[in-house]
Amino acid sequence: MTYKSFIIIFVLIFSLGVFKFSFAQTLDTQANGTQATAQDTAAKDQTVNKDSPGSPSGNNQVVSRDAIGLRLVPNPEHLAPIEWYYKNIKVKGSPQSLLVDGYEAVRDGRTVYVSASKTVTVNRCSDNPSIICQNNTQCTSGSIEDTSLPKHFMATAWAAGQCVTSTIPELYTNIYVISYNQSPETSTTDIFGQLLQYWKFNIDVKNCSRTVTQTCVENVDCPKAENGPEVCGSTGYCNKTIESTCVIDSDCPQGEYCNSKKSTIIRDTKRLADLVNVKAKLESYNKIINRYPRLDTGTYLTNRTISTWPSWAATFSSTIGSAIPNDPVNKLGQCKLDSGDNARFDVTSCWDENAKEFSGTADPLTLPANSRAYYYQYKPVDNSYKFCAIFESGYVHGKAPLTPVCQTGRSCNVSCANKHCGDNGCGGSCGSCANGQICQNFQCRADGTIQN
Repeated sequence: MTYKSFIIIFVLIFSLGVFKFSFAQTLDTQANGTQATAQDTAAKDQTVNKDSPGSPSGNNQVVSRDAIGLRLVPNPEHLAPIEWYYKNIKVKGSPQSLLVDGYEAVRDGRTVYVSASKTVTVNRCSDNPSIICQNNTQCTSGSIEDTSLPKHFMATAWAAGQCVTSTIPELYTNIYVISYNQSPETSTTDIFGQLLQYWKFNIDVKNCSRTVTQTCVENVDCPKAENGPEVCGSTGYCNKTIESTCVIDSDCPQGEYCNSKKSTIIRDTKRLADLVNVKAKLESYNKIINRYPRLDTGTYLTNRTISTWPSWAATFSSTIGSAIPNDPVNKLGQCKLDSGDNARFDVTSCWDENAKEFSGTADPLTLPANSRAYYYQYKPVDNSYKFCAIFESGYVHGKAPLTPVCQTGRSCNVSCANKHCGDNGCGGSCGSCANGQICQNFQCRADGTIQN
């Protein structure tokens, strides 16, 4: 959250005319598996004398020990708030799901955990952009066990190159923990409820009023239209009811979504969490069944499914035995038209039932342009899969808007027992034969000999 966001919360409390509450902010950069409760920062009971500096009135007043505390914890794994809660909170209760400014959150009694993103500029190694760095030394040779990087910078490899600043900001996810003390006064819980209602994230993210994919700082950054220049602000418009302005999806009629830049950040935050969630389910399935989910039947294309297809829930989810989330928008782009400009594909699935044809690329599975949906493809030949989401904001891994980001997995059993050569069952080799020999039935034999 930005500094301005903290000011909004602080002013809200005092603008209500309630001067007896102290609002404490505590920021912690490492999760330690404990709740950040308001008791940690509560002010002790004290009497304010009318002659004391800062006394709000001429009468003695008792300042309540009630407090509302805020804490920020980095979430580099992009976990959904419920998953972060079960992983990090030692003493668990009965968490309930809710939304705070459009972001997913969970509430457990006096504490609310919000998973929200901010956009930050990061440094990456020029020869291997997967590495987040702080200086050139961290882009040269080194050990992956090096602890010089903060824990939330999760380097996956080391490569030569220079540490350069990325040209496009990237999403950085945090868990925001807000809580109040035990046995609060009624006014404290009322204020807490209003904080959740009016808490705003990403207040520094702006876009042009019509060209909503373009970020801006002021009006001159936006294109000029026939009726004058566009306005730089936080609002966009609903995808169907385009005369309706919006900031987040809930500002639009049911079934529509908002095109503002902030709303794309919120949806991409959920997509990041869904990728992590689904990968865990796929790996768990593979560990038990010894292969990833195979979709032989019950889907339009064998071993492939899309979140807008009936097979997503009826076949894919039921095979795994657990619900697989849908994309926040969950719509395919424009399906192909035939030579007469007539739509022959179903607009929801982009599938032609008569011709048994998909209006996209079947292998590797690729969705029509401007789609916003999840998709899954399995390859039995090497027990591998690809699960992809199409991101909108352009802030995920520096990729352009409407670019897929995929989770992949490959797990096969190498089988070379009694084999001297040939395929090992995972695309590799059990060995090679000497000159003058050939591999036949996984055995090396002199050229020309026949193995019955």
